[in-house]
Amino acid sequence: MLVQNENAKLHDALVSNLKSAVTASFLMLPESFSEEDLFLQIAGLSYTGDFRMVIGEDKSKVHNIVKDNIQHFRILYSNILRDCPQVVYKPQQGKLEVDKSPEGQFIQLMALPRTLQQKITKLVDPPGKNRDVEEILLQVAQDPDCGAVVQQEPLNGLAAHQTEIPFMRWIPVEFHLSGVETPSASLLVPVLVSSDPNVAEDPIIG
Repeated sequence: MLVQNENAKLHDALVSNLKSAVTASFLMLPESFSEEDLFLQIAGLSYTGDFRMVIGEDKSKVHNIVKDNIQHFRILYSNILRDCPQVVYKPQQGKLEVDKSPEGQFIQLMALPRTLQQKITKLVDPPGKNRDVEEILLQVAQDPDCGAVVQQEPLNGLAAHQTEIPFMRWIPVEFHLSGVETPSASLLVPVLVSSDPNVAEDPIIG
């Protein structure tokens, strides 16, 4: 059993990663979608570009992860969705509507991790122009299908100081929360899995 460590820096890094996953998913989804659509998109981010999802991997794995843990996903993301000005969240109906205007998409692009922004700019900006990231993202935001550009670039794990973490995928780990009156209180958190022995001896939570 893992007990959640009440560490402010770890908590901030966790929230930042969750917000980044939500923002990237907003860009890839249509204007209106369900909670399940969002959670499927978030859970599928770690498999983007993974050849195992094409050859030899159970293609229903992401769906099964969400289906079996949808209440945990709600607990994990509900506060982020309620506080996000770019989305209208209707938890009673399990529906969401995101701002797909160029202005809204630009805000979402600017909220992505810096390394992902830079990779997006390399995809769309011709060599030699050397335009700044903000100018290129403003151009990308004008495209109604700008989410397809985001989806072209597999997302990488990032440490809190923006160092890339080579990882294969994440697995859901249930954290039993200390200091909570309800004995069964728990939180499902994705843990990055890496084959690189130099990454860390302890689990990296993301």
